[in-house]
Amino acid sequence: MQGEMLEQRKLVPYSHIGEEGEKRSAQDLYQLRMAAEQGDDMAQTVLGLYYLKGKEIAKDFEKAVYWFTKAAEQGNADAQSLLADCYEFGRGIEENLEKAVYWYTKSAEQGDAYGQLVLGFLYEEGERVEKDLQKALYWYMKSAEQGNARAQAAVGAFYKFGLGTPQDEKKGIYWLTKSAEQGDEQGQFALASWYSVGEGIPKDEEKAVYWYTKSAEQGHARAQFALALCYHYGEVQDKEKAVYWYTKSAEQGDADALLALSCCYKVGVGVPKDEKKAIYWLVKSAEQGNADGQAALGLCYFVGAGVPKDQKKAKYWLLKAAEQGNPQAQAALRFGMRGKRNFQKKKTFDF
Repeated sequence: MQGEMLEQRKLVPYSHIGEEGEKRSAQDLYQLRMAAEQGDDMAQTVLGLYYLKGKEIAKDFEKAVYWFTKAAEQGNADAQSLLADCYEFGRGIEENLEKAVYWYTKSAEQGDAYGQLVLGFLYEEGERVEKDLQKALYWYMKSAEQGNARAQAAVGAFYKFGLGTPQDEKKGIYWLTKSAEQGDEQGQFALASWYSVGEGIPKDEEKAVYWYTKSAEQGHARAQFALALCYHYGEVQDKEKAVYWYTKSAEQGDADALLALSCCYKVGVGVPKDEKKAIYWLVKSAEQGNADGQAALGLCYFVGAGVPKDQKKAKYWLLKAAEQGNPQAQAALRFGMRGKRNFQKKKTFDF
C-alpha cells in the first residue's frame, strides 16, 4: 500500500482539495487576487491552487508556493498541507523533507485529515523519517475517525497484522469495512483478501469476490488478478471471466497476471490456444521481473518451445530467474545448460 499511495500522491497532487467552484471571470480572478493581497488566507490558498493546477491562469509552482506560504503562516490547514506537499516533492521550491514534515504536522494538529493521513504514511514508510509504527497508527486513526477512507484502510491493516498495536481482527474488519464501503479500492482489496484467506475470521469466498470486484472495477491491478484467480480456481469457476480479469491486470503490467494470461493462451483456458500470444505475454512477465516467467521463457529458448532455440537468451533469462531463487532455473543451469541432462526431451513450458 505504501508505494501505491506515494505514487498516487506524486501523480495526482492535491486531489484531496476539491474544486474551487465554477469557472471564474477575469473580474472574479482580480477580486480573488485583491483579497489574497489583503491577507485573506482562504483567498491565498485558492489562488495558490489556481497557480498549482494552471486553472484559468498560467501554471506557476513558485507563485503557488508563495501564496500557500502566506496562508499557511496564518494557520490555514489546507494551505499547510499543500505547502508540505510542495516541500516533499520539490514543486516550486527546493525539496526539504524536514519542512514538509513540519507543515504536515501543523496541518494535522489542526485536524486536517489529509495531513494526518500523510504523516501516518511517512511514519509507516520509515524511509524519509524515522520509522515509528505507533505514531503512524496515531495519525492514521485521527484521519480515519474523520472519515478518510484510505486512512481507514491503513488502520484496518494495522489491526489485522498487529502493527504498532496488539492484533485485533474485529477492529481490523471494522475499519477495512468502513473504508471499503466508502469506495476506497485499497480498502476493498484488503477486505477481500482477508475474506479469501479467512485468517482470524470465517473464510467467505462470496464476500471476497464481491469486494475484489468492487476494487477491480476501479482499476486496482492486484484486485483484478485476485478476482481472475477466483474465477479460474474458485468455488464458482468461469474461465472466460478469469481471462478477462487477467487481461485487465496484465494490461497494467502486473507480472503475475502477465504470466497467468500466458498460461491461458498456452493451454487454451478461457481462450483458444495461441502460441504467439502465449509467448508475447510470457516475455512481458519476464521483463517485469517475474521469476517463474523468466524461468519459463529461458526454458522455451533452450528447447525451442514457441520461439527459435537461442542458448544465449536461454541462459540470460535462466540466470535472471536463478538470481531470484527460482529452483527450476537453478536446476536448468546446473544440469541442462551443461549438457548433463537432456532438457530438450521435456519441451518445458511448465509454469
